[in-house]
Amino acid sequence: MLEVFVRSTLAVASRKGIEDFAPTLCVPGREHVAVIAGIPEGVDHREAIQNVIRRNSLESEELLFSLLTGAQEVTVGHWKPGGATRFAQIDLSSEKPVVEFDVPCGWWTLAPPE
Repeated sequence: MLEVFVRSTLAVASRKGIEDFAPTLCVPGREHVAVIAGIPEGVDHREAIQNVIRRNSLESEELLFSLLTGAQEVTVGHWKPGGATRFAQIDLSSEKPVVEFDVPCGWWTLAPPE
């Protein structure tokens, strides 16, 4: 599932450009996709996407998400409650995007509800 979402993310980034890339959250079980707009200037998108998940009590749902984590870098993740969260990084700094799967992600702090 992560691989499919990475391909979708690449298509969006190619079409819209990295400058207009906004964090995206997908809840497959609800067939829901949301672009997280209106994040205030200076708020870290890595914290913002996790806060949106918590505020909407989505920790017990399977989730896919993508967000800009560097000037030319997008991180894509697949959260499965009770399972390992998988991450991929897309490097868009060269003409041909480079995707690396199963990368470590030190900023992800979301935990399943107790």
